[in-house]
Amino acid sequence: SDIHQELDAAEAAGLRTIQLVRGDRDPASHHPQVQRFDDIHPEQIPA
Repeated sequence: SDIHQELDAAEAAGLRTIQLVRGDRDPASHHPQVQRFDDIHPEQIPA
């Protein structure tokens, strides 16, 4: 997702999360952030 509030809800439900940012990083988010889908490496997402 690119919306950290959605990711917060997903994390609260027990899912691992990663945020897709378009442009500048989201300083209000604590989720790992990437700028491109091919930057996502599932083994690097914290459990």
